Amino acid sequence: MKLTNEVLICFLVLVAGFTSCKKDEVEGTATQETAGEWYVTADAVKADGSLVEKDVYGLGHFKMGTYNTVDNTPSKMWVDDYGNFWVFKGRVDLNLSDKSFSGKTIKNESADGDEISFDITNGKILKGAAKYPNGTVADSIIFDVKFSDDNPNGFDHYRISGVRYSGLVDND
Repeated sequence: MKLTNEVLICFLVLVAGFTSCKKDEVEGTATQETAGEWYVTADAVKADGSLVEKDVYGLGHFKMGTYNTVDNTPSKMWVDDYGNFWVFKGRVDLNLSDKSFSGKTIKNESADGDEISFDITNGKILKGAAKYPNGTVADSIIFDVKFSDDNPNGFDHYRISGVRYSGLVDND
């Protein structure tokens, strides 16, 4: 009888343990549709939008990111070049319904950046509008950026454009 009670107690403890374990649902952020890492290039562009020079500084493709703010609101997001281009990071206004973003006189909040400001215009994330080198469909990003500490010669601003970073060597 004693063995049966011990078995019964063990069984009840196990059942209670398994039934009390519930998988928590992990929710995304408010900006998850526009958030991500991007593999981009920077081109020099005139004020009228015409291209002056592709890959203006010969950097090739570089990674940058877009992600939610600490407020987790659908109307703001971070744009961050991870120090790979101009060393800039700032919060932009976001229209989540059409995935557009922009901002004027954005304070540079990059830890390694200068105390500059920058403007981002014509920002857009386009779902499924690009292809990786391996042929699979990808999201793309494009925006114009102008820095307060820049005096470009022969052009007005930079156009940053590219695809969502896949992490696959075939797509680099």
